[in-house]
This record gives sequence, C-alpha cells and structure tokens, in this order.
Amino acid sequence: MKQSNIYRLKFQGAVDRCIASLGSSKRRKLATGFDALDSITGGFAAGDVSAIIGESGTGKSCVLRCLSLAASANNHVLYVPLQEGTAENAARKLIALEAGLKPSSLEGQVESSDRILALEAGDRLKEADLGIYAADEMMFTMLLEAATEDFTGYTDVDQIEGAGFVLIDSLSMLDDGDVKSLIRALKGLAYGSDLAVIVSVTGGTEVVKEVADASCVVQLSAEDSDSTGAQLIQAAVLKDNWGPNAGCKSELLLDKATLAVGAPQE
Repeated sequence: MKQSNIYRLKFQGAVDRCIASLGSSKRRKLATGFDALDSITGGFAAGDVSAIIGESGTGKSCVLRCLSLAASANNHVLYVPLQEGTAENAARKLIALEAGLKPSSLEGQVESSDRILALEAGDRLKEADLGIYAADEMMFTMLLEAATEDFTGYTDVDQIEGAGFVLIDSLSMLDDGDVKSLIRALKGLAYGSDLAVIVSVTGGTEVVKEVADASCVVQLSAEDSDSTGAQLIQAAVLKDNWGPNAGCKSELLLDKATLAVGAPQE
C-alpha cells in the first residue's frame, strides 16, 4: 500500500476571513471564542474520513469553513452543503472570501473560485474549471441525496481520482444508522485516493466515533453556555481499530494539545 499524503493546515489567517463571512450578530458572538482557532494546525491524511461533531449551534460549521479556507491555500476543496439555505449561503460566502472579494459582496451567487468549488444541494456534479475531480458522479449523487438513498450500493464505486479535500456540511438530517452507512461508504470511496474527507455531524457522537477515522467534538463551555467559540472544542480521543484505515494519522492540534487523533490508543 502506498504511503498516505498528509495535508498540513494552518488556521492562522483563515479565522478572520471566516468570521468576516458571518452576519454581524453572529460575528460578535463568535469573534472572541474563535481567537483560539488561530493556533490550530491540522494534519489530515489522504484516504481518511474525519468528523467534526457537535450539537446545533456549537460552531462546527464555522470550524469546517475555517478548514476550507486553510485548505484552499495549497489544495483544492470541494464543499458539499447538504442543508438548504444556511449551508449553501455559507459555502458561497467562503468561496467569495477565497476569491478575494470583500465581505460586502459576499451575498453574490459565487459558486467556485480558483481553489474552492461548491455543490448546491440537489445538483449533480458538473464540469468545473478545477478539472481535478475525475470521480464517478455517483459518489456526489450519493452525498447530495443522502437523506433518501440506500448507501450500501455505493461502496464498490471506483476509486476517487484527484487530490484535495471534500468537506460535507452537514449530516444533521440523517438518523444514526444512515450516518454510519454514509461514513462507511465514504471510507470505501476515499481509501487509496488522494482525497481527505471531512464531515460535520449534529449529535450521534458515539456512532460517529465508532466508524470515522478521526473525530473531534465541539461543545459549549460550562462557563459560557450561552455562546459558542473555538475554545469550546474538546478532545474526542478515538480508538481506530476497524476498517481499512486503522492507525490513521489525521489530527487537530491546539497549543500542542491533541484535540483529535485517529491513531490506536494503548
């Protein structure tokens, strides 16, 4: 088996750009907490499926958007917003930011930049200038119709070609069984490819940790339960002893403290 590529990300700079994409009220709420994200570095292994887990409103989508902007510095990103409205608007905003547009113009219908491409919920994959995603269209159909499809038929889809990130926001509409099936299918699709897949999941912490290669949990702090922020990320150490990616190397680091790691634990 070939050595997996490790995509190293630095959040520095991406955080301010992410906050700039938020509405004014949410920007005020998150700005202080998200200062902590500036010190995060991430290592995501090609072929891994990692998960950002948290209840509604805890900031996991913002973490995912920061990941998108950080990843787009040196990699290509396919952003798949599965929710109507909010996630799709967020995708357009981060794409506009990556393209260097001002916050005042972020409401435009921007769908791709030099590095980031977004798929709107319900659409099939279309030809894009990026040209690196030569994956079978069936994979993306599976993602976009995740609420109704039976995923088991997709686990034998040909290996993904290309390099970069697939970011999926979010799996909140799925029950635990479908989340587990989708993540397993994604692992089968990503295995052996040059793609790192990251999903955000509402709830279902134990189910996701059971199947994902690596995960971290975003929670409200006990001291400030009425607000959200990046300091609220807490470790979800994972024993990864199943599937093809046992011993994966994906991780998130904050001030030298491991927040999420997929390596087997003693």
